[in-house]
Amino acid sequence: MNKKCILVVEDERIIAMDIAMQLKALGYEPLGPASTAEQALDVAAHQRPPLVLMDIHLGSAMDGIAAAQALRARWGIPCIFMSAFDDAEQLARAKQTEPVGYLEKPFDEDELRKMVAAALQKR
Repeated sequence: MNKKCILVVEDERIIAMDIAMQLKALGYEPLGPASTAEQALDVAAHQRPPLVLMDIHLGSAMDGIAAAQALRARWGIPCIFMSAFDDAEQLARAKQTEPVGYLEKPFDEDELRKMVAAALQKR
């Protein structure tokens, strides 16, 4: 897998398209977007991206936190969480997945650039 590929998991289509455009502008190749956790796991199984940008709230039975846990357990793929909410219980669950970062929506291209670069460097 290309080290510049990043899977975008976001259930809001407009937001997913915006994130993909920002990633392209930064020189990355966005995969997806996947709108459900199940789609994210399917793409990851076939593409094995080095990084996933994961929305916590997804319109599926499995949320982004559970999907991130599965990605790390099955393939060692790290996630950067994205959310507009900062619920303490949710953040505690998210920390258990050992994310490489957290972006609070809305975020700008500079925040995205720094977070992705740091995450990929760790990888």
